[in-house]
Amino acid sequence: MVNADGSNPVNLTRTPGVNEIYPHVSPRGDKMTFLVDEHSGELTVRSAYLMNLDGSDRRLIGKDIRWTCWNADGTRIAYVKNEPGPFSYKDGTTKGLFFYDPAVGTHREHPNKDIYHIYNICWSTDGN
Repeated sequence: MVNADGSNPVNLTRTPGVNEIYPHVSPRGDKMTFLVDEHSGELTVRSAYLMNLDGSDRRLIGKDIRWTCWNADGTRIAYVKNEPGPFSYKDGTTKGLFFYDPAVGTHREHPNKDIYHIYNICWSTDGN
C-alpha cells in the first residue's frame, strides 16, 4: 500500500523476499487476493491467497491458480487454474473456471468444464 503521491510504502504481506503478484482488493476495500510464485523454473507453483487489507488472516485459497477476481459484492472469488504439467509463463496455460466462497471456504467449478486458455479474468458488476 502506498499514498497517492508514492510516499509511505507499506508491504502488507510482510514478505519482502517472496514473489507476490497481481493483488486485487475486494469491492468493500477490506480484503485482497494475490498470487505467490513459490519455487522456481518448472517447479514453480503459483498459489492464490486471501488476507485482510491490514495483512492479517492470510490464508491459502488454492495452489496452481493463475488469476483471481472478486464478484461485485465481495462474497465470491473467481479463479482459473493452471493446466496440468510443469509451470509455464506462457499465456493460455489455464484450464477451468472456479469460484471460491471465502465465508465458508468452499470451491465449485463452473458448469462449463471445457473452459480453456483464459486469463486476466474480471467479474462484471451485474454478477455475470
